[in-house]
Amino acid sequence: MTVLAAAEQFLHERARLLDRRIFEARFQGIAPARVLDALRGYRNDDGGFGFALEPDLRAPTSQPIFVEIAFQAMHEAGARDDDLLGGACDWLAAIAAPDGGVPPALADAMEYPRAAHWNGDWAVTPSLNPTAGIAAYLHAFGFEHPWRTKATAWCVERMREPIGSAHTLKCAVRLADAIGDADLLTHLASQLDAAEWFQREVPVTTYTQTPLHFPRRLFDDATIDAHLDDLLARQQADGGWPVDWEPPGPAAKEEWRGRWTLDALLTLREHGRI
Repeated sequence: MTVLAAAEQFLHERARLLDRRIFEARFQGIAPARVLDALRGYRNDDGGFGFALEPDLRAPTSQPIFVEIAFQAMHEAGARDDDLLGGACDWLAAIAAPDGGVPPALADAMEYPRAAHWNGDWAVTPSLNPTAGIAAYLHAFGFEHPWRTKATAWCVERMREPIGSAHTLKCAVRLADAIGDADLLTHLASQLDAAEWFQREVPVTTYTQTPLHFPRRLFDDATIDAHLDDLLARQQADGGWPVDWEPPGPAAKEEWRGRWTLDALLTLREHGRI
């Protein structure tokens, strides 16, 4: 069985409807509107997104990190829904700090089961992660909103400062790329090798961010090819890819494995390996 066929079987067996719909849109040609249909199931009346859209955070209430993941799903499917985008931006504007920054989560998320890494003040403190990531998707969509304008300015100011985490750098790089700021992108890329959670070398044996999580042009072909080989080698006998951390429960682990498998397929397709 091919890499793609085995992974498809795994997705049908384990993955969330949303991730199966994204797979179908990208690999089987279904209408992107079907992804939007699935995404609406995560939308709350306040315009935000909830219901453990990030599987490690089990809150049903709207959270900024869930908005980023919702926008990611739309972008991956090649879909755009101005009602979903606008409602989420209105919600972000209502919960943001006066300067536009948003935290990954709000305090009410901590009332629900979550992975251990979600504990700590960082989770409820406004940050480039996810503010820059959300703003980047809005720029990619060409969707204008007062919150986008304010948040982008807030992010760009902070993106000129040192950034210690590869997760945050990934959001910042995405925004610099989306607004076409080549100098800022170069500045951010120069920090990768010193960043926590970034691994340039293979093999990858634990949770980390790799060159495959960033624009290909930031790395030489040998580095990218080595990571693609390593990614292919990590497919499991059941067709899926493993997760290398402890989710908060069995449902979260299954949901993450489905998403991680979709991520692997999208990456391999992007780089011409499947």
